[in-house]
Amino acid sequence: MNEYILRMDDALRRKYFPDGYFSRNQKVLQSSTRFVYVVFGIIAVIAGLFTALFVFMTIQTVKEGRSASSGIPYVVVSLAVTIFSIGMIVVFVRRRGMNTQKWMEYFAEKSALPIADMQELDRQAGAADSYIIRLAGKGKAVLENIGAGLLTRDYITVRDVIIKRNEVTAAYFYNRVYSMVDKHGVKVTYVLHLAVLSKRGQCIDSEVKREAGEQLISLLRQSSPNMKTRDGETLEEEEFKALCAGAV
Repeated sequence: MNEYILRMDDALRRKYFPDGYFSRNQKVLQSSTRFVYVVFGIIAVIAGLFTALFVFMTIQTVKEGRSASSGIPYVVVSLAVTIFSIGMIVVFVRRRGMNTQKWMEYFAEKSALPIADMQELDRQAGAADSYIIRLAGKGKAVLENIGAGLLTRDYITVRDVIIKRNEVTAAYFYNRVYSMVDKHGVKVTYVLHLAVLSKRGQCIDSEVKREAGEQLISLLRQSSPNMKTRDGETLEEEEFKALCAGAV
């Protein structure tokens, strides 16, 4: 259709899904594993060295009769970074050893769907009536994996969430609030998001370009004509949360 939603053809099928949806995930993970090992390995080593340094300095402070309270936050933060980095490496090691069947089981549990649905999604991935989704544009989809997904005859998946199209109950635009602290104080940024909700309580929530979101909603209506959209109105984040909680 355009840069946001691409209809599957032979070239895209060969490039992304020559052996199905889940083997694609496995190949992407394997290709990025070495990078993850190096990056988080370096971070873990550096953070570990800082942890040892801060522990040593704190002990010296105590020996000099001063309070150790000033050094404890540095120890805690550096130790937390070390543990997180090691944890990420462990996660990738485990996932790298997963075969296609294991990936199906993982996504089935995460999406509250049976294995049969995972097998069907795998078969539909490269079909002519499927679409590759880039909700936030090609750049963010390729470089940051933001808004990247797949729409097939019966399923929509973005990141790790898989929803059956006939179980979609609503799709809402909303402004997500991001707060960042810089030298001038707290900077608040509003980013347009699209949330697709299902009757099983699943939610695909992604940064989106307005045009991409409208096109996706139009496609989803083909299998869920009664889905709610609030006429494409852009909601504030608190109003969106209230809708999800069934408060309004």
